[in-house]
Amino acid sequence: MMYYFIRKYWVNLLITFLVIINYLIFYYFASFFLEKEIRIIAFVVVLVIILFPLREFLVSNIFIDFNWDYLLDSEFHHFEFLARFFTLENFIYKITPELMIWLKVNECRLFILNTDKKSFIMYLYYKGKIQNIQIIQKKRIFYLMKLLRKNYSIIHNETLPLEIEEKKILQKFSVYAIVPFYHLNRLMGFISFHNPIQNQYANRALEVFAAKAAFLIHDEILKKRIQNISKFEEEIKIAEKVKEMLQSQIPPYIPNFDIKLKKILTATLIEFFRDQKIVYCIIISIPKMNGIAGMILAGKLGYIFAYLNDHKENFKINDFLKKIKEQKEFEIENYPIEILILEIHPEKEYVTIYCDTPKHYLIKSKGKIIPLNYYLRLFLQPKETYSFFYLENELFNIVYRGSLYA
Repeated sequence: MMYYFIRKYWVNLLITFLVIINYLIFYYFASFFLEKEIRIIAFVVVLVIILFPLREFLVSNIFIDFNWDYLLDSEFHHFEFLARFFTLENFIYKITPELMIWLKVNECRLFILNTDKKSFIMYLYYKGKIQNIQIIQKKRIFYLMKLLRKNYSIIHNETLPLEIEEKKILQKFSVYAIVPFYHLNRLMGFISFHNPIQNQYANRALEVFAAKAAFLIHDEILKKRIQNISKFEEEIKIAEKVKEMLQSQIPPYIPNFDIKLKKILTATLIEFFRDQKIVYCIIISIPKMNGIAGMILAGKLGYIFAYLNDHKENFKINDFLKKIKEQKEFEIENYPIEILILEIHPEKEYVTIYCDTPKHYLIKSKGKIIPLNYYLRLFLQPKETYSFFYLENELFNIVYRGSLYA
């Protein structure tokens, strides 16, 4: 036990010895020109400013001391670093390099199943340090996968007969030993060593290593799936809020006209405003239905309200359309804003339609489709229903009841 104690704490013992020697030397020379109390205070200052930082530098850069080093050739070594709890990140960047040193191998490859379950993340280690990280598709290591499906335990190249197929596969990939990570009969990854393992207790350690690795990888995949599901649920909540916002508008009363809003299934905002006797219905749409579309529509609606507020007294539809056209230069890619404006004169038997996209269209009650051009004056038949659509979603319909003055 004394031997193991000295092997584990030899650096600390050496540093303590150096501190004592330095204290004696400092105390002797300082006695010529400093009083006793001042000598002690001066030594503490030197200790804190110089010797402690020097110790940290020596330990971290020169006397690198792993806390498991005293069990390097011991049967119990793998319990020192495998029996404790660690995360997948620690497993990749700390535990695996420590294992390589204990097994006395220079090169290995660690394969971890990706969340898509169609590929592996491969970490190439050399002398305990990661040299490369790659995404490896399963088809690239088809023969290794075939070999691992037949074996649920460690495979050593040197113990296999020369003629056997497994040995040829290992030789093809220059593998001396390979350890699969199985969790509930599912391959979660594996580690392959490209140098002979030089430790008599390797098999027992690698069994513990494989069991913990399989559990960690499985746990990490589950966590990422839960995160993805929560993100998807959050997106659904945002879409539902957008949908509620889009359907919150109530059509105003317009003499001679009935307007009925339908269930909106697309990213569309419908707003009404009056300019003297004329009623304008503005429909703003975006092809995609998600949180981003909702934010863009809300921003565009805010801009329109600001414009209308600034031009209450001198509103002109042509100036408004020109301003909207200028704003198209600032649209976000993949989120084009498509606008339809309906101009309704309560005392007229027609409506004027301004439309900048073929995705908006009109269907009469008899099933006739009317394409909407940039400018269209549509004369309405009394009591006939005219339905306005965007991407096959009926937004609202309008019925002309007939003039009160007829």
